Order: sequence, then C-alpha cells, then structure tokens
Amino acid sequence: MTYTRFAPWLDNRTILSPVFDDFLNETIDKLIENSGKANRRDAVESRKVALSVISANILRQCYVHPSIGLRIDLSNDGYSEGQFNPNKLGIRAIRDVIGYLENHVPPLITKRGGNYDREIGIGHVTQIWGTDEMIDLLFLYVNKVTERGNTDIDRNQPITRNTFNYTEYMAMYESMFASMDVPLIRLRNTSAKDNGTFATFKPTRETSRMESTLSEINDFIERRNVCDLFIPDSDFDRLRNEPQRNSSDFDEPESASVPLDLISRRKLYRVFNDGTFDHGGRFYGGWWQNIPSDYRRFITINDTPTIEIDFSNMQPAILYAQIGQQLVGDAYAVEGIDPSFRPLIKTTILQLINGKERVKAPRKTELPENMTWNDLREAVRERHKPIARYFSSGEGIRLQRLDSDIAETVLVAMMGKGILALPVHDSFIVAEGHQDSLRETMLCAYQRKMAGKSIETKMAPTLIDELLAGKDGHLSSSERHSLGMKLFTPRGRNPIMQAIDSGKQY
Repeated sequence: MTYTRFAPWLDNRTILSPVFDDFLNETIDKLIENSGKANRRDAVESRKVALSVISANILRQCYVHPSIGLRIDLSNDGYSEGQFNPNKLGIRAIRDVIGYLENHVPPLITKRGGNYDREIGIGHVTQIWGTDEMIDLLFLYVNKVTERGNTDIDRNQPITRNTFNYTEYMAMYESMFASMDVPLIRLRNTSAKDNGTFATFKPTRETSRMESTLSEINDFIERRNVCDLFIPDSDFDRLRNEPQRNSSDFDEPESASVPLDLISRRKLYRVFNDGTFDHGGRFYGGWWQNIPSDYRRFITINDTPTIEIDFSNMQPAILYAQIGQQLVGDAYAVEGIDPSFRPLIKTTILQLINGKERVKAPRKTELPENMTWNDLREAVRERHKPIARYFSSGEGIRLQRLDSDIAETVLVAMMGKGILALPVHDSFIVAEGHQDSLRETMLCAYQRKMAGKSIETKMAPTLIDELLAGKDGHLSSSERHSLGMKLFTPRGRNPIMQAIDSGKQY
C-alpha cells in the first residue's frame, strides 16, 4: 500500500446500498458486543452509518485506485453538523468503527499516520486501507449484485476504465452505492479562521433558480450521456497514479487530490466566494476538469470523439467590455516583446487581474533579454492602459461570476438542442459535429452578457485532426466529420488505438 499526501479524503456522502444490510447488521452486532457498551438504538444507528460510509469508501477505492488509501479525519471537530454532513457522521461513531475494524482478528483495515511532529511542524493525517479480508467480505455481497462467482476478476477490473461498454460497470456502481445530496450552490465563508468552509445561507429566488438549473444539467449528463477517455490502458493507469488537483471540492483541502473516477464524478456544482454571490460561481465536480489538458482531446461523448472550444482572452475582454470598449488583437501580445514570451505575459496579466497583493516575480532567466520584471509590468500596463486601474485589485474573482453566468447560458442552450457541453471554466467540450452550434452559442451568450461586444474563440487540436493528418486539407466541415468518424472505430483498437500505442505523440 502507498502512503501519500495525495490520497483522497473520506467522502461522507457515499454509503453502501441496501444489498449490504446483512453485512452492516452482523458487523455492528459484533462491534456492540465487543465494546460492552449499552445497546442504545441511537448508538447502534450512528455506528451503522459510520460503518456504511467507511466500507463504501474502501470498496470504491478498491475499484478506483486499490494501492492508495483514504485520508480520514479523527479529530474532535472533524464532523460538524450541517448540510455538508448529510449522513450526520459523528467522531465517536467513526472512532468506534475504526477501532473495531483495526482490532478485528484478522484485521479488516490497516491504519497509518495520525500524528503531528511539533518540532518540525509537520503532521500526518490518518490513512486507512481495506485488508484482503475486508475486501473479500465486501465482495461476497458484490457478487450477489453482479451474479458473478469469480471474485478475483471483479477486484482486478476497475469500475472506471477506458472502455466503450462500461454501462455494465455503471449498473454495478449504482447497485452497490448510494450518495446523499449536498447543496449544488455553495458559498465560501469570508473569515480566515473558517479555512474556506462553506456558509449556510437563506435561499433566494436566484440561488433556487441556479440550483434547479444545475439539477437539470446534472440529470442530462448522468442519465442521457456517457463520457469516457479513449486512451491506452497504460495511460489510463498512469493518470490514476498521478494526483489530479481540484482545490474547489468542499471535502478536499487545497493540497488534496481527486482520483480519476469516471463514474462517480459526473455531477457539477457551483462555488461562490468571499461570502457573496457576486464573486466566483464557477462550475466544478466533473472528472474531465481534472485531467491534464493534453488528455482532454481523448474525451468521448456517447462513443464519439470531441472538440474543445474556448473563449480567447476572456478576462481582459470582459474588462474592456465593461468600460464600453472592444479588446483589439491578442491581449497577451505586447509590442516589442518576442511572441515566444506570450505564456509569461499571459500569466502576468492574469495575476495582475486576479491578485490583490504583489505579483510574484519570475526568475531573471525567464524574462526577455535586457528587460527587468518592472519593465515587463510597465509594458503590460501600457498595452492595457484602459483597464490598468483594475490591476492588483482582485477584480478577477468578480469576473468569475460573469464568466460562470455565461457558461451557464451556454450549457442550458446546448442542452435545449439535445447536445451535451462539458464545461472547463471558459471552454466547452462537445461531440464532433456540434462545434459550429457550440461556437455560435458561445458567441451569442457572451454578446448578450457583454452588451453586444464580441470575443474570439479558438478550437484545440482534436483526435480527428490527428486521424486526418496527411489527408486532403480542403475538406469541408461535413466531409471532415464523415471521414474522421470512418477512421474512428470506438469498439476496437484499430486503427486509432494502434496509432496511439505505436508511440504517436499527443
């Protein structure tokens, strides 16, 4: 087993399905008997819920990433009451269940960590793994669901795998687990002592509308569409072994990872910041948002390759639109500075827009020749003199509310056409053949919000582009799509998988 700070936190929303009721009842009876504690109904129920959550997480982790454990909070204040603790977990029940599973003969979990070195100021969060005995016990009930007799095959076949017939695994997941609802509209506290936790707020007509809209979008994603990753098994396994960042999950600290999980991470939510609905509002929660950008071209929707289109220069463009001007040219191109420094200029501008404090200076070797950090900032300010007053003002968090509202409009409009658009902040992913509709929808949504001002869009390289490399470059849009789809064989490994497996760069 691997002890890593990138292990996922216990998901307190997920519990075992009723299929596992016999397991839960028998285990809790033994726990109560061994503890010698009073057999009060509320104590029994709270420990049963804790066992269900812990066991569900262990079982899901066996499917998603069997070598990495689960981080679990055993502190006194780790499980506060409220809407983000839907199963009403309590620390006493959690500790009792962990103690029972660890001390069982043979042990049902392995536990490590849970200490703090005051001298060096570094702590290790407790991590747990299910032992072979625990997994075998749970799989007795999994096999009842799947009607399979070979446990080893089930255990070695991850639920989240790059396969185009994973509806079998989808059905397995939904029959093994249940997930309690938590708010889709989330408002972060302003106080530093609250450490980015979410505030309780009284719903308004607007927040209720946003939540209703998001519920419709999530239902459209989960019930009518299948999203997958068409990559070799070796790449899929490598992605599962790499930390996938998502700093905006309410149950994940800033440094935490979110394991690649194509089944359970398909539900979007919106996060607002600073205790106000005027700040933030972006969409989070989809697995496609967390994979490295180079892999997004291999996302498929309903067995079809996809195209990603994003708004160009979105935050600078919005600032210009708000002062009644049109951004002209590339916001990240500055006269007199070589185009090769565009990434540095882009980073500088976005830091200036989003930061309230001093922007961290790049290394001297990263700067253009004969130019200081101050020279670069002054060149950027001169290039964008009309909006320079917004620099270092923290304006970016308010701009996120605008770009997230535009994103909502795009998602709803595409859904109205029966087309799924997957959001990645200021870009969207759709199945091949829908790119023209997406681009038109994006431009209309932006112009409606920005008083008629226009914005450029750009399309990322696609899988179809790679398949058509060397083919006639004068294909029409429909011809390109038709030929590309003929070359794409989603139910076999030929020719696309052979091309990828042969070492083609992507």
